[in-house]
Formats: sequence, structure tokens, C-alpha cells
Amino acid sequence: MEKDDFKCTLSLARTSLADRAGGTWSGPSRPDAYYKSGAVPLMLDPDGHSVKRNFVHVSDLADAILKALDNPRARQETFNICMDEPVDYQQVADYLRQTRGLPCVEIKTPYHSTWLDNTKAKISSGLAASL
Repeated sequence: MEKDDFKCTLSLARTSLADRAGGTWSGPSRPDAYYKSGAVPLMLDPDGHSVKRNFVHVSDLADAILKALDNPRARQETFNICMDEPVDYQQVADYLRQTRGLPCVEIKTPYHSTWLDNTKAKISSGLAASL
């Protein structure tokens, strides 16, 4: 996923998360009240917990790959190029409720949370200065 993906996951527009991911809505199917209230979707995993998700810009990922390719110490190594801590959609929904008065709509998705350890990319294999 790229570009305005995060913005799209917080939208109940026609191309929203529920449509693209095959998510299921809580309550009535897509009532107009959700649109009119400015409600944001709260992405839930299959067990009903809020999703935690990492984001990385494509150019940052490409830069890290190029730096690893030019470094012999990175040969046959795996690195997680990601955020230190993922975005928690429950925290985002809470923030938007508190600061903007926006309600949220729970949407159960097939997605699971990701929390990757990027320590190795930052400090090991002598790559800290180049990554």
C-alpha cells in the first residue's frame, strides 16, 4: 500500500478500507449517518483487537536497499526497514474523537497487527551509519 493509504484507511468514502479490504461493518450496512458525522473507521483484526501497523515510505525503503547492496557486511542478512513503533488505529480513533469530536465505526478486517524490530537495521552489521 502506498501514497495516501493511511488517509484512505481513515475514510468512509467509496474507496475506503472496508471496500478495499473486504472488511465487515459493525451495525447497519454503510448508513448515511456515518458519512454525515465524519466518522472514521477503526480497523480491527479478526479477533476484534485494533490493528497496529507499520508504515515506511517507498523512497526510504529503496534507499535502505541500495545502501545494503553496496555493503558487503549486509550479504545474506535480513533487515526490517520500518517505524520504531507501529500506528495503533485505536489510538488514532481516540485522538480524533478527543481533538475533533469524530466518532469511529469498527470495521473487522482480515488484517493482523505488525510490530517489526528495526534494531538490526539501525545498529548491527556495521550498517548504522549508512542506514
